[in-house]
Amino acid sequence: MHSSSLGSSTSNSALHISFAESSTTPSQEASTIEEDNNGLLPEWNLLSKPAQQELKQLLSYEKVSTFDYPDLFRLDELTQGHSLLFMSWAILASPYSQPLLLSSRKGNHKYLNLLQELNLSPTKFYNLVRAIEEGYPKSNPYHNRIHAADVLQTMHSLLETETNIVTKSLSATEHFCILLSAILHDVGHDGTNNPFHIQRQSSLAQQFQNVSVLEQYHVQVGLELLQASGLLDGLSKAQQEEIQEYITDAILHTDMAKHHDQVQAYKDGNWKDDAYQQACYLLHLCDISNPTKSSALIWTEFVLEEFYQIGDQQKSMGLPVTPNYFDRKIADKVSIQQGFLKYMVVPAFEVVDFQNPKIMQGLQANLDYWMSQEKKNESSSSSS
Repeated sequence: MHSSSLGSSTSNSALHISFAESSTTPSQEASTIEEDNNGLLPEWNLLSKPAQQELKQLLSYEKVSTFDYPDLFRLDELTQGHSLLFMSWAILASPYSQPLLLSSRKGNHKYLNLLQELNLSPTKFYNLVRAIEEGYPKSNPYHNRIHAADVLQTMHSLLETETNIVTKSLSATEHFCILLSAILHDVGHDGTNNPFHIQRQSSLAQQFQNVSVLEQYHVQVGLELLQASGLLDGLSKAQQEEIQEYITDAILHTDMAKHHDQVQAYKDGNWKDDAYQQACYLLHLCDISNPTKSSALIWTEFVLEEFYQIGDQQKSMGLPVTPNYFDRKIADKVSIQQGFLKYMVVPAFEVVDFQNPKIMQGLQANLDYWMSQEKKNESSSSSS
């Protein structure tokens, strides 16, 4: 299900997605009995044997714990558009997934025990993620389920490898919430942005009083889906409220309007004794982490197309195209990327003491690429 036009005058309520077992995707024939018995994801048995064999490599715990995960688009292809569901299964439901994924190889079964530690049903968790997937419009060039899978995997990899930052201090509840927040963080996204909603005073902008408009909507949608799934039904009211607060806090951290304040707060050590706030900062970094990775140029094309589509909508509504780089006719891709990296991404990442040197090296390599493109453009201009 795609979200309705967010900010239309007809509705601004959260997505309503059925959790009936018969709505299980991609096939109604998936066995919920088998799922209840051992946590197996029914969609796994709907895949071809060659696809299963390849996924055993792509979804191994070692692979999904790697920061620069290179196979996300291949994962989405193999799972027929369910990269978020399968990535969630591999990471958050790993006591059920990883033994199966390791079945053809020797090695220790390493995994997170979060669902078991919190006594959460894998069946209800899978149904929740299926509903979340439906809440990410496939039509969005950038803010779609593949982006959510990317943010989830990146967040998990940081918590696994950058243990000097926050991981050792996170409780099981906090660890679960930050990963679930990664899955949820853009659910219901309409492919626009907060300034666009505020510019035209959409119903969402009015509802949330021009503050973190889409982020507050993602929280609203996410918490409604979480409640409807029944995943937390076995927990006390206090535990449920705590989880809701954690998720709300994490998703609101992804508002780019708060970017510079967050960078300064982290730099000043304001959260040095608060592991969850540090984790929320890392989630924000994961949300803008594409320039640190080998797939950076692919993501650049997606995000720019989404920008241009906002500009197209502004033109069709008779609104000024703001910022001007949303105008596909005059946008300078090189300048856009250089500015984003220099003034947003690099300062945000360099305040963190990463153990993995490849993170900053990847970011620098991407910045170097766009600087070289600028030199090429200058050379072409001077010779013409």
